Amino acid sequence: MRRCYWLWSGMLGLAIVGCEEPPQVVQTNPPGAIVNKIPESEKGDKGPQAIGEQHDPKASPQPEPTPIKPAPPTAPGESKELEGGVKYETLKAGNNVEVKSGQTVLVKYTGTLDDGKVFDSRTDTPVPFILNYGQLVPGFLEGVVGMHVGEKRKIFIPSKLAYGERGKPPVVPGNANLNFEVEVVSISQ
Repeated sequence: MRRCYWLWSGMLGLAIVGCEEPPQVVQTNPPGAIVNKIPESEKGDKGPQAIGEQHDPKASPQPEPTPIKPAPPTAPGESKELEGGVKYETLKAGNNVEVKSGQTVLVKYTGTLDDGKVFDSRTDTPVPFILNYGQLVPGFLEGVVGMHVGEKRKIFIPSKLAYGERGKPPVVPGNANLNFEVEVVSISQ
């Protein structure tokens, strides 16, 4: 009888423990997002500057985004330079579906410094990005808008269109140029 009592009380204890509230789930950024929490006092008028840091539309309304001029297409192996100093080269052609300003795209990428040091890489799982100024590094936007789905580009971003004098310690020093290899996987609907 004593064994049954312990078994019954043990089962009752499990039942009580099993009825607890589940732990709170904390929402995180999409896999691969680099989040650089910038104090409000340092944001200026451009908002978040990190690749992958997206504006929370529930937080406060954003002004209508400025459209980004598409980077003209190039043939594989051909390089071009945009007005602000962003340079790009097509490594692999894509299809006829062009990436436009304001769209959400899924991309795979690797970011390196001029010395070849990798500071970020997301090549296994595509990462979603909304292509608007104030949401991503400006030079990244200028190099990606105008790409086609399936296209792979090498993009050089001068410091002034990346993280500037501040850098992104500890991985990106101040005044660092950035180099990306980016592939547009798809456009999210």
